[in-house]
Formats: sequence, structure tokens, C-alpha cells
Amino acid sequence: AAALVHIYLDGSVLVTHGGCELGQGLNTKMIQVASRELNIPQSYVHLSETSTITVPNAVFTAGSMGTDINGKAVQIAKAFEESISLSATGYFKGYQTHMDWQKEEGDAYPYFVYGASCSEVEVDCLTGAHKLLRTDIFMDAAFSINPALDIGQNACQILMARLQPIIRKNPKGKWEDWIAKAFEESISLSATGYFKGYQTHMDWQKEEGDAYPYFVYGASCSEVEVDCLTGAHKLLRTDIFMDAAFSINPALDIGQVEGAFIQGMGLYTIEELKYSPEGVLYSRGPDDYKIPTVTEIPEEFYVTLVRSRNPIAIYSSKGLGEAGMFLGSSVLFAIYDAVTAARRERGLTTTFTMRSPATPELIRMTCMDQFTDMIPRDDPSTFTPWSIHVS
Repeated sequence: AAALVHIYLDGSVLVTHGGCELGQGLNTKMIQVASRELNIPQSYVHLSETSTITVPNAVFTAGSMGTDINGKAVQIAKAFEESISLSATGYFKGYQTHMDWQKEEGDAYPYFVYGASCSEVEVDCLTGAHKLLRTDIFMDAAFSINPALDIGQNACQILMARLQPIIRKNPKGKWEDWIAKAFEESISLSATGYFKGYQTHMDWQKEEGDAYPYFVYGASCSEVEVDCLTGAHKLLRTDIFMDAAFSINPALDIGQVEGAFIQGMGLYTIEELKYSPEGVLYSRGPDDYKIPTVTEIPEEFYVTLVRSRNPIAIYSSKGLGEAGMFLGSSVLFAIYDAVTAARRERGLTTTFTMRSPATPELIRMTCMDQFTDMIPRDDPSTFTPWSIHVS
């Protein structure tokens, strides 16, 4: 992952990173990282939209790793050891000259360019017009890099390292004062950050090593109410404990956990895909494919972020975007327990199969009573089903 950071003369900071803001709060966390690293208020930091013009070769934003990798790039703002960034910012602070104008001693310019030209013209004495017929120029170009262009390039250094000499001279100064002094001393106020990603070591043949840089742990408990006559269920309460290590932004992370849980709940309870025997997907629109709405949110919803240590990640945080999705299975298991209780009351076996998603039709048929017994069971070999279940 890579990031580009600019500091302007008014003290404002512009950050561009390679991640995609999808509503998960990635930009907010990047502002927090830049604010913390530069020790300035968050109001000073601004985000530019993600673009390959400024940050090329960005990795995909997925796997709950957006904050991890882009945060590292914003944090370090330099090439990581043994990493190669395919982007660089060049800055040349200008030639240094030493001229005492009072004594008229020294060098006012770093060097001089010499040249000579000879031109031939034709003049019309009646009108005063002239015509340039020919010009010959001889120019001292030293060793030209390119006959048409003059090119210079320099490597970029970490921003705070550049500012440290100025800060040490004026430790009680304001951020704006340091930036103005840096500009006065021709210090580049732009830096490119690059993070090569986490290094894992896994031997799949020996089944030894670490396949992932770290793991996220969580637990959820859900309480449901099932209507055995209709198969409908109602989610009354959910409690979630999520291992967030040291959250960069607890409000954002709790929102991510809540959203992931609701998405997982939909996967395990209502989002049923129907396929034809030939493999054609029937449920392709909102009329056929149901997703969770506000009515499916638990009446009581509690999320607790549990602290742990994760020194490998940015500020010892953890990526939580997708981890909470599996916790939605607690609703499926709660429905299973409720149906088990109903079957026990009716003297039925408490060992049965309930597949996912646990739709109202499935719940109703699993509860089993005199009404479900009235539904005829056709011989599967005598007809072609309208839809088939795909696990």
C-alpha cells in the first residue's frame, strides 16, 4: 500500500492513500493516523479522493485490511526497508549561492550560460516592416541530458525527520511557524509512504508456520422468538464481544461490527438463493431475494470491544470489517434451539437437520404438527423440481 502526504504553507495537510472508502470509515481513520503522526489537530488534515494519478499500484480494499495497510503507509511516509515503491516524489531545494552585495563579493548565481547569435533581416524602408530571414545560435549547453528537456530528480525523505531540526530550534513554536520556516529553508513538504504488507511464513506441505499475520476473536449470543404456526422469527436481543485490540476509532469499529453481524444474520436466516435444475439463478432482484432491513435489527443490541495486544498492526489495532459476519450464525443457532424446544413439547425427536438459511418456510416445516402432516410428499423421481437447494 502507498500514500502521498503534502504539507502546505498554512499548515494544512493533504493525504492521499490507495484505499477505497466504502462507508467503513477508512478516510476518517487515515485522518486520525496523520493527525497523530504529525501531532496536529484533525481539522488540519484533509483527504483527497483515491486516484492512481497520485497513488499508483494500490492493492485491493478487502479482507478487513484497509486500515492496516493504508494506515501503515500514511504513518511511515517513506520506503520500508527492503521494499521497492514504484512511485517517488522529487524535490530540489535550489542552488546555494553566497553573495555579499555590500562588498560586491561572492557568486550571485550558481553558474552562467554563454551563447552567441547572428541574425539576417530584410527591411522595407517604405513601410518600416522587417522580415527575419535567418538566425544562427551557438549555446553553451555543457552536457545536455535531452536536447529538448532539462531534467532533475531527488529522493524524498520522511516529513517529520525533515522538520526535526526546525522543531528542536523552536520547540515551543506553532505548527504553522515550523512549516513556514521549513519552506523558508527550502525543505520539501511532500512525502511518499509505502508499506509492503505483512510478512507471513507458512509451509503448507509441513503444515507449519503462520498463514495470517494475526487473528480476530469474537463471541455473540442472540435471543429469538419463533412463531411455530407461521415459521416467522423475531430477534429480541444480541450481545457481542469483539477482540478489537486497541481500536483507532471505537465508534467506527462498533458500527462495522454491527453491520457485519446484520449482514451475517441475513446470510444465515433470510437470504435464500433459488436455482433452476439447469443452474439459472431465479432470485436476482429485490422481489425474490430478501436482505435484512430495519425490522430485522435486534430490539436490544450491545457490542463490547475487548482490548488485547497486536503490535504488528497500526497502533496495535485490528481489522474488524468482516470478522463480525460469522457472529450472525448465533441467530441461526438460537432458532435451532427454539425449534428444538417446540419439538420436545410435542414429543418429537430433538435431533434434526436445519440448513441455512433458516427461512420461515423451513422453520415452519421443521416444527412439525398436524398441519405439516397434511402436506403431500411427492416422489422426487416423478417430477422436475422448480428450484433446487444449493449449499
